[in-house]
Amino acid sequence: MCDKTMKRRDNTALYQDDCEALLLWMKFREDKYGEVLFRVIDIAYGLDMSVRQCCICLNFLYEAGLVDYDENNNRLSRQWFLV
Repeated sequence: MCDKTMKRRDNTALYQDDCEALLLWMKFREDKYGEVLFRVIDIAYGLDMSVRQCCICLNFLYEAGLVDYDENNNRLSRQWFLV
C-alpha cells in the first residue's frame, strides 16, 4: 500500500518531461520575445498540452520554487513567471 508521498513521487516522475518542456518554453519566450508573464491557457496552447496537465506541471514547479504567479488574478487567468 502506497502513502500519499509515494503517489506524489510517482506522479512527479510521470510529469517530469512535461515540466521540463514547460520551463524551457517559458525561458525561450522570455529570451526571444521578452515575455515575462504567462497565462495557463497560453502555455497549454504553446506546448500542445491540456490545461489540466499544464496546471499540474505548474503546481509541481511552484512547489519546487522554480515558478511563481501574480496573486492579483483569479485561478485560470493567473500570470505565471520564472523565479
